[in-house]
Amino acid sequence: VDSGPVGERVVARGAVVPSAGVVHVYAPSNGQVSRVLSRVGDRVQQGAELADIDVAGQGATLRAPSAGVVLERHVAVGDYVLAGPSAANAWLFELADPAHTELHVEVEEADAARVQVGMNVKLGDRGEARGRIERVGAQLTPRSIGASDARVRADGMVRSVTVAWQGTHPDWPIGERVTADIELRLKAAAQRVPRAALHVEEGRTWVERPQLWWTRAVSVEVISADEAF
Repeated sequence: VDSGPVGERVVARGAVVPSAGVVHVYAPSNGQVSRVLSRVGDRVQQGAELADIDVAGQGATLRAPSAGVVLERHVAVGDYVLAGPSAANAWLFELADPAHTELHVEVEEADAARVQVGMNVKLGDRGEARGRIERVGAQLTPRSIGASDARVRADGMVRSVTVAWQGTHPDWPIGERVTADIELRLKAAAQRVPRAALHVEEGRTWVERPQLWWTRAVSVEVISADEAF
């Protein structure tokens, strides 16, 4: 047992999202969609065919204006579409450049006030990537990551955090779910106990204190912890 700094952590859910280069693709002409050639998740090159549209008996092809990954598709065979962006006509495809990504992380309401810009983040189940918090949302918002997971409250409120990559990182695709381990500021502790010395059973936590010829179990309360203490 000694005194010294103890690091705290907040574990949150995150997802890889595009940081730039999002493009919305609209129909080139009014007409009926005769073929859809790209699906969500497809990687397409600039000029690739996305869909065919029948315009007054003539064919028109909807092409990708730039290379990227298809994030969303809002068109099906038989749909009648209108040309260009308008209040009555939504885009048909959403593309993004997979080379420019960041992490969207949602911090649970109970921990929302503890996260700050500049904090370091370990990413992935094994901490295989590193990041840093770039932006923290000003208000709590409804959960969007894992809202359909039976293990979490779908109606829970979270604080959105944007994490930028630090150094090299795995080639995780846009939409990949990632565990984010946020490293909080170091906190001074009057007494530190190595994690290996703690015993936990049936809701009780204790350490074994050596006596003359035996050890005595001493109950303790854990205020904070990191990987070592």
